[in-house]
Amino acid sequence: MRSIQGQLTLFYLVFGSIVAALCLKVFENYKLQSMAHDQLKYGYQAEVNIKDVVYINKRRYALMQLKKLRPLLTPETRSLALSDVIAATNEGSPSRIQSTIQHFQNINTEFKRVTYNNLQILRNNIEYYTMITLGLIIALYLGTFVYLKQKVFSPLHSISKKMKDFLVDKYTYQFSVPPDNEIGDLQTSFNSMAQKVLTQVDELQALDSAKSEFLSIASHELRTPMTSIKGSLGLLHSGVTEQLNEASLNLISIAETETDRLIRLINDILDLSKIEARMLDFDKRWVNVKHVINMTLESLEGLANTAHANLVRVNLNDFYALIDQDRIQQVLTNLISNAIKYSPANGHVYVGIEITDKGHLKIYVRDEGNGIAPEDQKLIFEKFRQATGKNNPLVKGTGLGLAIAKAFVEEHSGTIGVNSKPGHGSEFYFTLPEWTDKKPSNTEDAA
Repeated sequence: MRSIQGQLTLFYLVFGSIVAALCLKVFENYKLQSMAHDQLKYGYQAEVNIKDVVYINKRRYALMQLKKLRPLLTPETRSLALSDVIAATNEGSPSRIQSTIQHFQNINTEFKRVTYNNLQILRNNIEYYTMITLGLIIALYLGTFVYLKQKVFSPLHSISKKMKDFLVDKYTYQFSVPPDNEIGDLQTSFNSMAQKVLTQVDELQALDSAKSEFLSIASHELRTPMTSIKGSLGLLHSGVTEQLNEASLNLISIAETETDRLIRLINDILDLSKIEARMLDFDKRWVNVKHVINMTLESLEGLANTAHANLVRVNLNDFYALIDQDRIQQVLTNLISNAIKYSPANGHVYVGIEITDKGHLKIYVRDEGNGIAPEDQKLIFEKFRQATGKNNPLVKGTGLGLAIAKAFVEEHSGTIGVNSKPGHGSEFYFTLPEWTDKKPSNTEDAA
C-alpha cells in the first residue's frame, strides 16, 4: 500500500478488531462471573429461609421469601427442588418437608461446587484476556512509534536538514530516490525545488562573475583615457598651448572637476568589483590609530576650509589596531569628507575614539548637519544610494563611498553604522575588534 495514512488505517483496523474481540471476551467472562456470584447469593438466601420453614412462627415469612427466590434460581433443577420444598411446606407434612429440604441442599451443594470451579476458570480467563489485551495495546503503541519514526520522523528530519543547508548555502548533498508515499511526494517536491535553485544559483553566479569581470575591464580601460584627458585639460588650463580667456578657463575648470569625479567613480567601481570578487588584498599591520586619524584630518583641511567647517579632535589617545592603513584611511576620508559636505557654514565636525561595551575600538565622526531620516539610514550603505531630502540636498558623489567603507570595515571583522535624528546632526562610526592600548613591538609608523 502506497499511502502512510492507508497503512496506518489498516494497521489500526486489524489491531482494533483484535483488541475489541479480546475486550468482548473479558466482558463476557466478567458477566458470567457476576451471574455466578448472584446465583451463589440466591442459593445462600434460600438455604437460610428453608431453615425457618420448620418453625411455625417463621414459616409464613420464609415461604414468601422462597417464592420470590424461586424464579431467580438457575439451573432449573434448583428451581424445581425449591418448588418441592414450598409445596411440602404448604401440605404441612414434617417428613416430606425434611425430605425436600435435604434434596434441595444436596442439589445446591453440588451447584456451589461446580460454580466455585467455574469461578476460578472465569477469573483465569479474565486475567488471561486482560493481559493479552494490554500486551497488544503496548505493542500497538510501540509499533506505531517505530513505524512513524522510520516512515515519517526520520525522513522529515532529513528533509529539514537539507532545507537548513540551503539557508547556509550548502548544496553538496546527493539526491536520493524518494519513497512511494506522502513523505516521498514532499521529498520529490523539495528535490525539484532544490534542483531549480541550484540551476538558478549557477546561472546567477555566472552572471555575477560576468558582471564583475565587465566592470573590472571597463573600469580599467576607462581609467587610462580619463587620465590622459585630465592631463590634457591640466595643460590647457596652465596655458602651455596659448593664453585662454576667462570664459574658456572656466569651462576647462568645470571639465577638470567633472573628470576628477569620473575618475573617482571609476576607481570606486574597480574597488567594488574587486571586493565582490574577493580579489582585493589587505596588508594588515599594527598601526597607531591616532596617527592615521591625524593624517586624514590634515589631508582634508583644504576641503574643510573651503566649506567653512571646523575639524575637532576628541579623545585621540594612542591606540594600536591591526589594520590595513590605506583602507582604513580611505574609510575615514569618506566619513569625514561627507560630514564636511553636509555641515552648515562654520559648523563643527568631531572625530574621536571610544571603547564600546563589547570591548571594541570605536572611531566616530560627528557633524552638526540636518541629520538623516530613519528610512534613509537603512539605505545609505547600499551601492549608489545617498541620503537626500528637503533638508539634505543632493551632494555630488558616486554613491559608492559608504558601500566600499562598509566592505573595508567588515574585512577587518568590524561593524559600521550611523546614529542620527533629523535636525540634530549625524554620527557615523565603525569598530575595530583587534586593538591594544600598549604599543606592539612590530608597530608600523603611520606614513
